[in-house]
Amino acid sequence: MKLKLGGFIILLLLVLLIATSEQSKVNAYNDMIIVSTKSQEAFQIIRDYKLSHGINSPHESGMLGQDFTWLTTTLGSKESKTTAANPNFAAVIYLYVKQLDLEQGDYVAVNLSGSFPSLDIMTAIVLEQMGLVPVIQSSIGASTYGANDPELTYIDMENILLEKGIIESKSILFSNGGHNDTGSDMDKTILNEIVLRLESLGYTHYYEDDLEINIDTRMTYFAETKALINVGGNMVSQTKTDFGYFDQHGYVSSTLRNVSTNGLIGRFLSTNRDVIHLLDIKSIALEAGLPIDPVRPQVGEGQVYYTTYYDIKIIVLIWIVALLSIIGEYNDRRIKEKNAVARYIST
Repeated sequence: MKLKLGGFIILLLLVLLIATSEQSKVNAYNDMIIVSTKSQEAFQIIRDYKLSHGINSPHESGMLGQDFTWLTTTLGSKESKTTAANPNFAAVIYLYVKQLDLEQGDYVAVNLSGSFPSLDIMTAIVLEQMGLVPVIQSSIGASTYGANDPELTYIDMENILLEKGIIESKSILFSNGGHNDTGSDMDKTILNEIVLRLESLGYTHYYEDDLEINIDTRMTYFAETKALINVGGNMVSQTKTDFGYFDQHGYVSSTLRNVSTNGLIGRFLSTNRDVIHLLDIKSIALEAGLPIDPVRPQVGEGQVYYTTYYDIKIIVLIWIVALLSIIGEYNDRRIKEKNAVARYIST
């Protein structure tokens, strides 16, 4: 069978394979809908708060901050922030957490930056829905379009949702974030005002200018936890010298080798505790079947909720046609080579 003919047949079979494919809901569909619906409700509460307090939000979800404020730590992708502001991302986090293979009541370390407040909120909602206990440490700093409004940091959002009964888990401490987790790249007056406000709400401020001591202390709070969920890329999660997992996102197995132990992620991986690393958001969305920069996403939309089944007989037939095509092409070339040699000898 010639390659061109075989390729044409394979193309037809692929069209047939797609046309006859079937989709069914994943086993955890109902729970995934619950966490996504609750996330959407949480987003609406924050959006309403911003509107009622005159805080500008450049996105209708209410989950984006400004392009720049005096709390902005680094440049970030607006598309990544709008992609993460999709309540269906809670379904993605749910499936990642399922891979951790934990039991109800297990403690889970959670390290949150202000860069992705939507993911921060969804993480708490998912863990609570699954009967797990979040041990949360948060930071004020945020990249562009994150929770960088001085009047409404992520910790403020968390407090609002606690009061509304949307979540039950409160950050056990909060830090400044930013360079070396000290907030040295932020406006000191604004930062101090925020710290005093958050402390008045009952939150504990943690400050340590030695990054290694900082991370050591955080690990003592995480001693009894079985895994880590990290949202964003603050300094305590990945120090400048960490390596071995920079290209990793989503579920990261502790079997990963060549891991530095400087930051929280490396510490967990090196102690045989798995990590969910929520960074490189657009890649995660594409892998999960969620849109980039969606317009008015509705709960239940996205391939993440479904499994596609293909006709195995057609798949086998495609392999057979491909194999026959390769064998046929190989034989044709052998015959041509023999004929060419015979003509050369005869001349």
